[in-house]
Amino acid sequence: MVETTMSQSSELQGCRASNFYRLQLNKEVVCTGGFALVFLVRGSNGVKYALKRLFVNNETDLRICKQEIQIASSLSGHQNIVGFVDSAVNPHPGGVYEVLMLMHYCRGHVLQLMKERINVGLSQQEVLSIFCDMCSAVARLHHCQTPIIHRDLKVENILISDTGQYKLCDFGSATVKVMSLETHSVAELEDELKRYTTLAYRAPEMVDLYSGKPIGTKVDIWVSPRYTG
Repeated sequence: MVETTMSQSSELQGCRASNFYRLQLNKEVVCTGGFALVFLVRGSNGVKYALKRLFVNNETDLRICKQEIQIASSLSGHQNIVGFVDSAVNPHPGGVYEVLMLMHYCRGHVLQLMKERINVGLSQQEVLSIFCDMCSAVARLHHCQTPIIHRDLKVENILISDTGQYKLCDFGSATVKVMSLETHSVAELEDELKRYTTLAYRAPEMVDLYSGKPIGTKVDIWVSPRYTG
């Protein structure tokens, strides 16, 4: 067991938690994705949390991480979005930063459920519940004063809470910018999509960049019925 202290970062806005946590960090990795690991941790009161940890070595990636923290923090509290608790950005020698995000722990995820039901599939009611809960989550993103585009909606990013609610997670690909050939070159669009989206879940305008259609909130709407059925 490794004891770690996470304090509220003065650089980041919107943290809803108290100023100080003492966490017991287990060896158990809840999941991996991109360059991050998510660990199961326990607070001093025994409550389980998920701790996302990653390292970045340049200002661009650090800015993206801070944007993810800001977005997750601003959306926290919605019943179908994973709860954000606190965060910290710790500088290390050589221009390396350790980024920590503390979130509510969810007992499972939809991909795991699909694997368990590989022979029988999900019931109609389960599919409808997943779809409705994710529509609720996506609507929350899109109805922000400045709409947020998730850009990476997929079954791997749907968690299941202890109460059985489905919750959207992972805002590392989320953005508020609408991209198109009017504002970016094809090379810039290709690089952005390669870094922050998953090919199998891309909307048509993400695949055919010469269509001239903007890449905005509609890409989330297009994929919503496809990653639940």
